[in-house]
Amino acid sequence: MAEIRLPRYLLAKKCLKGGIRLFPLPKLVIERRRLVVNSSLSTLFGIIDGENKFDGSEYRFWMPRLNDGKIVDCECRACGAVIKTMVGRREHQDTIGCTKILCEAYNMLKKDKRCVVCDTVTTKQKWGVPMCSSDCISRWCTKDVQPMALTSAINLIEKVC
Repeated sequence: MAEIRLPRYLLAKKCLKGGIRLFPLPKLVIERRRLVVNSSLSTLFGIIDGENKFDGSEYRFWMPRLNDGKIVDCECRACGAVIKTMVGRREHQDTIGCTKILCEAYNMLKKDKRCVVCDTVTTKQKWGVPMCSSDCISRWCTKDVQPMALTSAINLIEKVC
């Protein structure tokens, strides 16, 4: 039998991985589910009421009480103090230190991987607070000032200190 010798470049072009160009392969696109917030809450995320501004990130430390879309006052989630103005909220955070207590409590709850409101297992977060669904977010923003999980975490922190 006769032996056929092919040049190396021809083999590389036809057989090796980087040699021949194939048709373009389809790209993998993963669609991620987004957390849908109730339309009634979309007005709550960042309320501007004259001088009394309320940023969405403040839900972590305060629960606003609204009347016709305007802020009446805000309640501290750690100590329950009721304050009406943005300047008052800043002074309260600086003097009493409720934000440090709440941040430590949220870090404890993140380690447990449990929702603050309904106590189900979750890895989702909103404003650094572990919450599992839009229903829990709406309860957090409008109804529950200090859910049971948060109360117990704050009590544990106060016992340690």
